[in-house]
Amino acid sequence: NAYSLWDIYRSWLPLMTILSPELINVWGNDLLHQGEEGGLLPKWPLNGNYTGTMVGYPSVAFFADALSKGLLKEQHSSILSKSIKSATWQPEFNIKHKGTRAENVMPIHIQLKDSLGFIPSDLAKESVSYGLEMAYYDWCISEIAKPLDSVIYKDFLSKSYFYKNYFDSSRKFMRGRLSDGNWEPDFDPYFSDHLKSPFVE
Repeated sequence: NAYSLWDIYRSWLPLMTILSPELINVWGNDLLHQGEEGGLLPKWPLNGNYTGTMVGYPSVAFFADALSKGLLKEQHSSILSKSIKSATWQPEFNIKHKGTRAENVMPIHIQLKDSLGFIPSDLAKESVSYGLEMAYYDWCISEIAKPLDSVIYKDFLSKSYFYKNYFDSSRKFMRGRLSDGNWEPDFDPYFSDHLKSPFVE
C-alpha cells in the first residue's frame, strides 16, 4: 500500500474516520504491521517499503485522530509504544539504513530536537519544517499517552512546545536558528530552496 501520510493526515484521513471508519481499522493495523516488520512507523511508505519522503513522523497524527474518535482502541498500547519509538532517536536504525531512503525515517533531526530542544539550521537542512511538524506530532503522542501513562503524556506535551524555539518575535515569523542560538542571517520569508533551506516546499 501507499500512504502519503504527510499529505493526507490534515484533512483526508480525518474525513475518512467519519465516512469509512472500517477502513481506518484496516489501514491502522496495516501501518502498525509495517512498523513491526520494519522497526519504525512509516512516513510515506510505497509498496511496503520505506521512502523517507517528507518530514517528521506523521503516522502518529493519524493514530491520535483515530483514537480520539474511538477507533483502533484495541491497538492503543501498541500504537503508543510504536509512536514513542518512531519519535525517539534510534541510532541503530539510522546506521543500518545509511545511504538509503529509509535512513530518512530516522533522520538526525530527531536527535537534535531531543538533545537541544530545536534543530539548528547549520546542522540539518529543512530544520524549521521538521521542528514545527515534530512539535505537532509530539503533541499527538501526548494525546495518545494521556489515558495510559501520565509521565509519557507530560514528557511529550513538553516537547510539543519546542515550536516556540523557531519563532522570531521581532520578525513575527518562524525562521531558522543556528547552533549558537542566533537567527540565521539574510532571512527572506518569501524564499525556500527545496532540500537546502530551513523550509520544505
